[in-house]
Amino acid sequence: MSMLIDGNRLFQIRSSNSTGKGFVRCAYRIMGDLVAFFVEDSGCGIPKDKIPTIFDRFTKLNTFAQGSGLGLAICKMLVEKMDGSIGVQSEENEGSIFKFTIPYQEIVIETDINDMENNDIKENKEIKEDKSNEETKEVDYDSLDTLGKLEYLSTKDKRINKIIDNYDKYPEILLQMLTRNSDMTSYMLDYPEKKGNVYKDNIGKVQKGKFPLLLQYDKNWGYGIYGDNVLAINGCGPTVLSMVVAGLTGRNDITPYTIAEYSSDHGYYQSEWGTSWSLMTEGIKNFGVVGTNIELSKENVFSELEKGHPIVCSMRPGDFTTIGHFILLTGIKDGKITVNDPNSKERSNKLWDYETLEYQIKSLWSFTTL
Repeated sequence: MSMLIDGNRLFQIRSSNSTGKGFVRCAYRIMGDLVAFFVEDSGCGIPKDKIPTIFDRFTKLNTFAQGSGLGLAICKMLVEKMDGSIGVQSEENEGSIFKFTIPYQEIVIETDINDMENNDIKENKEIKEDKSNEETKEVDYDSLDTLGKLEYLSTKDKRINKIIDNYDKYPEILLQMLTRNSDMTSYMLDYPEKKGNVYKDNIGKVQKGKFPLLLQYDKNWGYGIYGDNVLAINGCGPTVLSMVVAGLTGRNDITPYTIAEYSSDHGYYQSEWGTSWSLMTEGIKNFGVVGTNIELSKENVFSELEKGHPIVCSMRPGDFTTIGHFILLTGIKDGKITVNDPNSKERSNKLWDYETLEYQIKSLWSFTTL
C-alpha cells in the first residue's frame, strides 16, 4: 500500500525525539482514514504535573540540557498543520510514548508490468505536483508568527533548524529579519558565537565612481556592536554612508563599522531613534564627503543622480522596511532608479520607478566630496 502524506514534516517530527541512552522505537498503525504513529523511548519520563504543558513553547524538563525547549512545540505545530493531533503517555523514570495521528490518502497504482517504469515516473510527478499545490494553498506565510515562518523556511533550508533549536539566543528583531530575508541564514548560524566581533578593516577592492553594494549583515562587520545592538540590526545608516564614501573618494578603508564606531562615539546614534539625520550632513564630513538635504521631486532626484551624486533616503514602512531604514540611490538605468539596499540583495538587483519610491521616502540627501 502507498500513502500520500507530507514526508518533510513527518521527518521533522521524528527527528525531534531523542534520548541520552537506551532506545527509541517507532511504529505506525492504520486506523480508518487516519494513520497513527507511535514513538516510544526509555528516557527519564515526564512528571505528571508537567504533562499538560509539555507541548508549550520553551518548556524544558532539564534546564541543563542543550536546546531551547521548542522541539515538542514544533512537533505539535507540524502535526496540527497536517490536521492531526498529538499526545503523550509517560511515567517518570520509565520513559514515554508519544502518539500522533494524521489523515492520509491511499494511492492505488494500476499499471501494466511492461509500462511500470514510465507509469512510476508519471505517478511520482503527479504526486509531487499535488503536494506542491497542497502546500501553496495551505500555507498563508504572512499570517504565521515568527516561529511559524522559520519552521516553514526550514522545510526549504534544513540549516534553519539549528537556528530554531537556539531560538532564545537571538534577538526577536533579528529572527524577524531572517523571515523576510533568507540570505541572512549564514550570518545567523554564526551569530551566537561571533556577536561583538569585527573581522575586517576594509571593504575590499573599490573603484571611484562606482558604489559597491555593502550589506549590514556582512559577516566581516555585521556582528560588531552599534548602539544597543549589532550592526546587522542597527547599521543601515553607517552601511549606506560607507558605500557613499567608497564611490565618491575611492577609499576602501571606511567600513560600515568604521562609520558606526564614529557615530556612536560622537553622539550620532540615539537608542530611541537610531542613527541621527545629522550624521548625513555633519558627521560624515569627517570622511571627506558631505550630504545636502534636498527637496523630494522627480526632477531633483534624476538631476542629482545624472551628476553622479548618490542619494541617501530615509524610508517609511513599505517595500524596504516595516519600521525605518536607509537606502542608497546610485544612478539611472533605462529610465528607472538603481538602488543599493544594505539589507537586501534581492531589492538591490531591481530597477525602481520613481513613483514607487516617492511615497516611501521620508527625507533624502545628495552627496558630494568636500
